[in-house]
Amino acid sequence: MTQLKCLNMINIEELEKIDKYFEIKYKGSFVSDGITNIDKYLKARKKILWILKEPNDGKDVKSWDQREFHQNIKKYPNWKRTYKLIVKCSWGILNEIESYNKTEKEDNITDVMHEIAFINLKKTSGGSNSSYSEIEKYYIEDKENILDQIKNINPEVIINCTRLEDVSKDLLADDNFMKNECFYVGKKDNTIVIHAFHPNNRKIKHEKYYDLIMKSLLKC
Repeated sequence: MTQLKCLNMINIEELEKIDKYFEIKYKGSFVSDGITNIDKYLKARKKILWILKEPNDGKDVKSWDQREFHQNIKKYPNWKRTYKLIVKCSWGILNEIESYNKTEKEDNITDVMHEIAFINLKKTSGGSNSSYSEIEKYYIEDKENILDQIKNINPEVIINCTRLEDVSKDLLADDNFMKNECFYVGKKDNTIVIHAFHPNNRKIKHEKYYDLIMKSLLKC
């Protein structure tokens, strides 16, 4: 009988192996990510995974654990730049709130970060501005392990905020996307993949971003 520590299709042992691989590869500069709180993630109404480009703690720290940071994101002064929409959208999905204006104030619902998963394509710290070509290079090089990490996190909703189309296409295993204004959405088996803007984008307002996330879910 297998000794793998699998919980509701989440393979903890495999996730630990992937962490170890990146830790060795990026020795001294690896930033770990993934599921903040396994118990709460498993109990959530939907298992949500956000994919972003690279970690940035604002302090030029070489190696750290982003999952620990997600235990209390408010300790970072500028947390709302990236996390406000992640918090709002995640809380809205889990509580089935269709309208942005009906969500709770973001300061009061940051604990939703304990119920979701969050990974970066580039597993080392970056700055305030990401290089598309650099992130793409890291993804191509680490694709197999990143896709394996996603598989073992086993999300039901994936929000790809990297703008790398190959990530979404790899997750769907084809080009089967439906356009939802400036977002795209597709579904493979029981997983919905939303190809979205970065939550700190300046192209659309927060209300519109939230609306597009919710409409994307309804399309599938």
